[in-house]
Amino acid sequence: MRTKEVNFFLIFGAEENYIIEILSFLKADALPFSEKLKVNLYGVHYKDINKGGFSWALLAKENLEVEKANFTSPLFPEVVWILHLPREKERFLHRSLSLFFKKFPVLQINPYLSAKRADNKFWTLNLWLSFGLASPQGIIILRKSSPKEQKNKLESFLKVVTRPLYLQSNKGTEGRGTFRVKCTQKKEILSLLKYLLLEDDVIIREERGNLFYFKEKERGMRRVTFRINVGYNGKKFIADSGFAEVSLNERSFITSPEREGEIKDINEVLANLYFIKRGRKHHFIPDASEINKIKEITKTSLLFLNSGLSQGDFLKFAGVDILLEVNQKEELVVIPLEINPRPSGLNHSKEIKGISQDKPRRKITSSLFELLQGSVGVHLQHLMEQ
Repeated sequence: MRTKEVNFFLIFGAEENYIIEILSFLKADALPFSEKLKVNLYGVHYKDINKGGFSWALLAKENLEVEKANFTSPLFPEVVWILHLPREKERFLHRSLSLFFKKFPVLQINPYLSAKRADNKFWTLNLWLSFGLASPQGIIILRKSSPKEQKNKLESFLKVVTRPLYLQSNKGTEGRGTFRVKCTQKKEILSLLKYLLLEDDVIIREERGNLFYFKEKERGMRRVTFRINVGYNGKKFIADSGFAEVSLNERSFITSPEREGEIKDINEVLANLYFIKRGRKHHFIPDASEINKIKEITKTSLLFLNSGLSQGDFLKFAGVDILLEVNQKEELVVIPLEINPRPSGLNHSKEIKGISQDKPRRKITSSLFELLQGSVGVHLQHLMEQ
């Protein structure tokens, strides 16, 4: 069988060293498919894009090293992944780049149409709740609403919640602009709301997740968020890999590294989860069926996000953030929190094994290379015939 060759371009605009590391990791993921699929992995700065293609790029070699490659004639991609852009204009650039590549026979891993859905955190939470997933209950306060409307909506919500609340920008991520306050502190909530509304619509959601990361001689019972990387292989979604983010200490409520949190091996964290019952710590180690439940719900979360879209417009790879808790019967509850269409932290990703005796390997994705091996040619032919 003839080997298929694909030019796969990662588009970036910030932190070149990070993209170099991701290119190397992805090349390692692609190698098992090399008998039927040769993937030429390039990293290109968005400012170097033009209609004639690219004259240079970062290239991942077979030995996993990355070097600068110059082209005698401009090279144009067949597959594009818009991955890492300057924060201040991230969404604007993503939209512009996605619309540009839509003019050509290019397969986009994260086209803007679906990425836009994921960027709207409240829309995503409501979607999941409508499908019966255990996402946090919440409301959104619009910037354009009047102070009276804001107060009335907040007061109605406070009547039905008992847990502490998180306030955050609807477009925020990585813990930026996020605050935690008790649901009884109405005056403080209104003050924070007024401040956050200067920039964006505001989500107010209930606190969820009662499983914490704990190891002796560390920093107490630390909050944890799990990032599960989910990809599309052309037929179904697969929970490819993941990592965990834990808070600085037991007093901190944010797990993001941008807010002094720490990234840890997902399997180490899964093996060191605890919950509090009657004032005592109880160890909770997810078994194989519970690990599978985590994978199934994160896959379903991305499937639901893509509802009603064509495969071409699917978000084909994303980071799904989840929280974990146990209910009164001490059964595992998986809580989808948000989807990241341009996921960071991929260089920390490993296979999700839990306490399996198999040693987890470093991995970002296999599903994307299954997708390219099976359907990229068909997809590109379809685009060219349009």
